[in-house]
This record gives sequence, C-alpha cells and structure tokens, in this order.
Amino acid sequence: MKQNVIVFLAVFGLFGATSSVSQITVNCAKGQSLQQAIESAPTGEPIFIQVIGFCSETVTLESDWAYLQGVGSGAGIDFLRVVRTNYLTVDSLWLSRLSVFSSIQATVSEVTIDGPVSVEDASVRFDTVDIRADSSFALIADRASLKFTDGSIESTGIAIGSDRSSIKVENSYVEGSYSYDVHDRSEISIRNSTTVGGVKIRGSSFSLGGGIPGAQIVLDGGLQAYDDSFVYLWRVLQVSEVNAVSSSRVLIGEGSSLEPIYLRRLSRIEVTNAEVRSLHCQGSAEGYCSGSTIGSSSCGGCPASP
Repeated sequence: MKQNVIVFLAVFGLFGATSSVSQITVNCAKGQSLQQAIESAPTGEPIFIQVIGFCSETVTLESDWAYLQGVGSGAGIDFLRVVRTNYLTVDSLWLSRLSVFSSIQATVSEVTIDGPVSVEDASVRFDTVDIRADSSFALIADRASLKFTDGSIESTGIAIGSDRSSIKVENSYVEGSYSYDVHDRSEISIRNSTTVGGVKIRGSSFSLGGGIPGAQIVLDGGLQAYDDSFVYLWRVLQVSEVNAVSSSRVLIGEGSSLEPIYLRRLSRIEVTNAEVRSLHCQGSAEGYCSGSTIGSSSCGGCPASP
C-alpha cells in the first residue's frame, strides 16, 4: 500500500501541480459518510482518502486525482461509482460493486469485489483483484482498455469486451460457463492463466496461451469464432471443440492438443507443431498444417497423419 501512495504522489508532482493533496480519513464504523467527505473536499485538488470500516452507501467519485485506501480488515464500500476521474487508485478495499466511467488511468489493487464490475470509456489496471459475481457477467468492458493480473474472476458468465475494447489477462484464474464473450472488433489476450469454461468471439481478436507450470486451459464449453474473427491458441490443452465460421482465421501453435475443429464459410486454419484429433472443413474453408499430428482431416493442406 505504501508503495502505491508514493507512486500516486510522485505522478501528481510530475504533472507540475502547485496545490497540496487533500488528506481525509473517514471512519464508517463510527457512522461517518464517505460520500459527504468526498463532497466536502476542496474542488480541483487531488484527494487522498483513508477508509476505516465498511461504508454502507453508494459512493460517487468525480475528481481529477483521487486515491482511496482501506485501513485494517473490514474496510469497504457497498457500491463505488467512478465518474470522469482522470487518475484514480483504489487500494485494499472490499467492494460489492464497481463501475468506472470516463477515466484516463485507474488502478485497482488488492481488492475483493463480490459483484459485477463495469468499465466504460476508461483505462483500468486490476492487480491482485478477486471478482465473484452471481450476475450474467462479472466484468463488462465498453470502449475500455483493461489489464488484469494476479487475480481471479468467477461467475456464471465472465468478461465481455465490446465496441473496440482491449483486455489483457495474465497470471490469473478465470472460470465461468463462458469465460470470455468477445465481440465488436475487440481484442483479448490471455497469458499464463488458468481458464475454465467456454469462449465466444464475434468480429474480434482472441489470443490464448499457457507457458508456466500449473497454467491450464480447460475450455470444456468449447470455442466459437464468428464474423472475420482471429484466434491464436498456443500451449492450450483440453478444448472440447473449436468452431470457426464466416471468414474467421484460427492459428494453432506449438504445444497445443485439441479436440475436433470445424471450419465453415471461407474460414482458415493454420496448425504448427500441435496435435488435433480431427479437422473438418466445409464451404470453401481451408487449412495449412506443418510439423503436426492430425487424427483425421477433410481440410486441404492438412492431411491426416500416417
């Protein structure tokens, strides 16, 4: 936590601000209101707020610079709404819900969120964050840039990127009936993460790979790519089925071992140094394979192995 505070103050000073930082302590365990404290802070100044106890309120934060830090166990906020806050840090808090709208740079670290997270028109880095939600999606991104590292996401449906969103997931655990639902020209990259569930991609780019011991890719719900999507899989195991439709392109890289793959309507697959149980091409779909073991194939350029 101390390091994050130093970074916050250093960045603030780097941009040449001349006023001081407003430092506020709010003890919700004694009935104080975090919302009232924010509204009472001097306008135009960066604010650094330490939160004690659980704040049972919906808190709306709008500021150029803001730092929210939980102090002690039990520090948290019921619902945090961040609106048009240029630079934000949320550290060591429990939240039941989080939304971030129109923020240039936000960092959420060492936080547990027991509800949905929505990010719109913002850039957010999640570091050591655990999200558990009973809603259809735990993490919703709209015109957003996200990086999620060293955390976990668990829900009935997880992580939707929409309208040119970008999501990077590293060293994390993601599980749900559909781990990722990606569409509208978005990009998503997953590295060194345990992934359980299925994937839907529509008109977007999806990159999924292992790389460290213990990182497992278990797409028991399969992978479906539509409408000129691009899919790259490397060191991926236990994908129940891959379907590529409507000019989608699938690249299977080194160390992957996959179940049946189906390509339809001008889609293309390239398999390099991998294993595929069977390949099925229909409607002008085509394939290219090298150094790979193919169980059975109806794709030109990808003959079955002897």
